[in-house]
Amino acid sequence: MDVPHFAALRQETRQFGFLLSPELVYRTQKDVRQVVDYLVDRFKRIPLCGFTDDTATQRLSMGDPLHTLLREPWPGVPQSRVIPELLRDALLWDRWAAILVTDDGGQPRLKRLPPRTWVPLLDGFDQVHSIRIGGQVDLDVSQVFLWCGRSGGQHPMRALQAALQELITGQSYRQQLFERGGRFPAVVHRPAEAPGLTPEALSRLQQDFNALWAGDDSPTAGGMPILEEGMTLHDSRAFSPADQQYLEGVQLGTVSVCNFYHVAPELLGARAGNQASTDQYRQGLYVETLGPHYVSIQDEFNVQVVPTVKPGAWVEFDMDEALRGSFLEEAEALSRATGAPWMVRDEARERKNMAALPDGQGTDVVTPLNVVTGSLPSPAATAPDETPFPKSLDGRKALGQAAQAPALAERYGDQLAAALSTYFRDQGQDVLRLLGAGKADNTPPLDWPTERYDSALAQILYGYTPAIASAGAHHALQRLDPDYPWSDDPMLKYLRAGADRTAHSVNEQTRTAVLAAVGSSNADGWQQRVSDIFDAAAAGRASSLARAMTTHCTNFGQMEAGKATGATTKRWHVTSPNPRTSHALLNGVSIPMAATFPNGCRWPGDPNGSADEVAGCTCTLEVGP
Repeated sequence: MDVPHFAALRQETRQFGFLLSPELVYRTQKDVRQVVDYLVDRFKRIPLCGFTDDTATQRLSMGDPLHTLLREPWPGVPQSRVIPELLRDALLWDRWAAILVTDDGGQPRLKRLPPRTWVPLLDGFDQVHSIRIGGQVDLDVSQVFLWCGRSGGQHPMRALQAALQELITGQSYRQQLFERGGRFPAVVHRPAEAPGLTPEALSRLQQDFNALWAGDDSPTAGGMPILEEGMTLHDSRAFSPADQQYLEGVQLGTVSVCNFYHVAPELLGARAGNQASTDQYRQGLYVETLGPHYVSIQDEFNVQVVPTVKPGAWVEFDMDEALRGSFLEEAEALSRATGAPWMVRDEARERKNMAALPDGQGTDVVTPLNVVTGSLPSPAATAPDETPFPKSLDGRKALGQAAQAPALAERYGDQLAAALSTYFRDQGQDVLRLLGAGKADNTPPLDWPTERYDSALAQILYGYTPAIASAGAHHALQRLDPDYPWSDDPMLKYLRAGADRTAHSVNEQTRTAVLAAVGSSNADGWQQRVSDIFDAAAAGRASSLARAMTTHCTNFGQMEAGKATGATTKRWHVTSPNPRTSHALLNGVSIPMAATFPNGCRWPGDPNGSADEVAGCTCTLEVGP
């Protein structure tokens, strides 16, 4: 049976106001618009591509009807302005539709139908059998290309209604306070023995006071009023933005909508997050949040559109575009995967707008002599995988003389991350033991063994940082002066002090978190809260700290080698595919050795820099004459 939704929508609109109109919500509610626009803008980065398997899996050629349809769904309108709008319709209305038509030249085209212009008609099994356009014209599902969510595409604004209504009510209340509340945070008291005011005199006094001190256009608004004799001012806190929780209300709105659409609030700045966690959220955006939408839209195209336009072909979103790293990262990954170089010289020259080498000299892949099939895994591998870890200073010095590439520093950075993970797990067990031995009630004391924890962590850090710095130093010496008689000894005092300082800072942060968990207003369950702190540290904080120490020590070693060999300049290089703005601006910037980069760092990962500049940094330094 037909179930048109017009009557129900009109009734709900009268009952709940504009909240159940997705278009009005999108236009008036910044939180919904911010989240939806963010998802749609990221969605359009990934193109929908067509493929055929006539001979082998390959992309469709130019001029193919399906290729033209995907590239230009409507004449003069590119894919990035049509297909992402289907996602916007799905997010706001839980349905989208388009009509497949043929233009004058016989080319299939796709015209989107705005969801506000049509409603689905359902049968007894909640299956859409046709749609009603403008309340008059019915089109069978075979005539349209559409997708509807559960129950015929009931828009999700109903599910958001309660949260949005609460936020809007709070915003309206705060706006009324801002507009009508007194601008001066005090009230005027007249003496009790003063003669009473007539209604006319009271009204005149109130009007005069408002005109002088409370009106928006008054030149004295916000100033100190001059009172008549006997009158006094008394403080009034009835109107306080802090008490009205203005900032909390604004943040709660964005977070609520983010949670509804399964988006990490950190990506929109609604909740604080460090660089490392934000990078992880960005990577998960295309898998966990947008991934189901990519699958849904490409499946609908393959079922409803492709068989009509080009049987035997199929379409899919090019997810490599979303997960692609920088050229250097991809080059290294492909080289390691294949065990050899993978580009010919002419391809590399073409990237730099250079002519090909004559006589076909640049058409062959050049394999370095140090790469033998079945031996070293890739051209980047210049030492066996299982390099022994140095156990003494002499061992570190010998390792420094043999260190050849940053890959060695990365290897010890990975070992440092594993050691830190073990440390945090052991520390967690020890802290729980100390808390349990203190008192048996729900608020146990904590006698934090600062010296023991700092010493243990510093020993772990200092066991790896000299080797990492040595690898960085020798990486610079290979370019500057391979025969320079280098020794790691001058770096050890600085690295020892750095390990002590870092160990104390890390343990202080841990202690603060533990005390907050134990002293929480919810006294029950403190054991689990403390355990969660150390589980998170072992799983994520260990790798972040190891990465920071690796970046810092590698670049510090290069700085020391540059100073020893007389280098006069240093240059900042960005390696991340998505660097923070301040680092992106520094990419390729060269300054004198003794100078400091504009972001306050002497080198990438410099502990003298701010936490925002150091956390999660993977940039590198290049020193030179």
